[in-house]
Amino acid sequence: MKAPWSKLAAALLLTALTVLAWQFRFEQAGPPLSRPFEAGLPGWNWVEGPGREGNPDTAGTLTLNRVAGEPQITVERVLGPLEGVRFLHVEMDAKWTDAHEIEGIRWATCRALICSRLPDGKLTWPHDGWLVSAYGTSDWHHEDAVFDLMPDSGEFRFALQHLGERGTLQVRNVEISVVHQRRWFPAVTVALVGLWIVWAAWWLAPALTRWRWLRALLAGSAMVAAWWVLVFPQPRFCARSLVGELQLGPPIPAPTPVIVPPPTTVPVPVIPPPVQPEPGPPVAVVPPPVIPADPLPPPPPPVAEKREARVIDQEIRSLRERFNFLHLAAFGAFGLALFGIARPRVWPIAAVIAFCSEALPNYEYHQPWDRGDIGDLIADGSGLLLAALAVVGIRKLWKRRRCRVNGP
Repeated sequence: MKAPWSKLAAALLLTALTVLAWQFRFEQAGPPLSRPFEAGLPGWNWVEGPGREGNPDTAGTLTLNRVAGEPQITVERVLGPLEGVRFLHVEMDAKWTDAHEIEGIRWATCRALICSRLPDGKLTWPHDGWLVSAYGTSDWHHEDAVFDLMPDSGEFRFALQHLGERGTLQVRNVEISVVHQRRWFPAVTVALVGLWIVWAAWWLAPALTRWRWLRALLAGSAMVAAWWVLVFPQPRFCARSLVGELQLGPPIPAPTPVIVPPPTTVPVPVIPPPVQPEPGPPVAVVPPPVIPADPLPPPPPPVAEKREARVIDQEIRSLRERFNFLHLAAFGAFGLALFGIARPRVWPIAAVIAFCSEALPNYEYHQPWDRGDIGDLIADGSGLLLAALAVVGIRKLWKRRRCRVNGP
């Protein structure tokens, strides 16, 4: 009984280290780009829809309320091109009541999101650009995320929209700021991935016979790769908090404007002209020594970070939108790799990964389960089942062939 408890303790330790690394992944890199809502909504544009009067209230809460038949509501803040910025952090407190989408369209509801306007005037919505996509009812809670901005996106905006059939969205304490990924995070990520592979191999090794540790390492790599792509962090373009709020460090205050006082006029007294002295011998004029001024400190370097196109991740997301059976194919491929190396007897860990692929994103995005999640879970299980049947069938055919070749 000692080995299972030691493996469980190692898994809990690795989980804690992974969560800590994720929570401290980013740090503040610039002053805030927004401030709490004030009377008159300075810095915000009420683009369309009713409710402009009376917003925000005395507590600084912005309320978007819509009933069936009324026009949609859009309020936005223009952030500019954000040159040299890759990661943008957005946080706020939100509450929604009786939020319903229109005709089952998932995105046509109350939402808060990052969008951009291209130079030709076209609005674009990047992958995972939404901070809130409200359904049903939820009490006041904190929402925060870090968005990975794509290159050549034009002028960025943060928009609050009510596109749903009915419902109320309330928002307050909106803060937008530029962040950087901490320098140690890539190295820590590589170390944690290696430790998780070793732990998975340690867990799988007792179930294997020939070439035990080689097969265990290969199967562990397949498990970690499946968890990375299908569960966490997935090929997403925003980072959500796992526990509480993202730990970004102390905020950087906005620069204090320098107020130059107006020049004062000093009266000039009238001085009578001096008496001209009698000419005398010339006197040599020695110029005063020139004292060099103290050099000014150089200005701080601008905050700049190169954006990454992440072509592979974008293709995966586009493929998911076009291919309805991606869940079936993805878990089928994962099942073939895992069961082919470590045999179908390790199906419980594959089932856990399939369940977490739906449960963890819903937890991160504060969304309830719906029929789409159940359908995805059924597709995941079907892919694993087909993979297990394929592996068992191929092994039986291989054994029959070997028996025929070797003979009695």
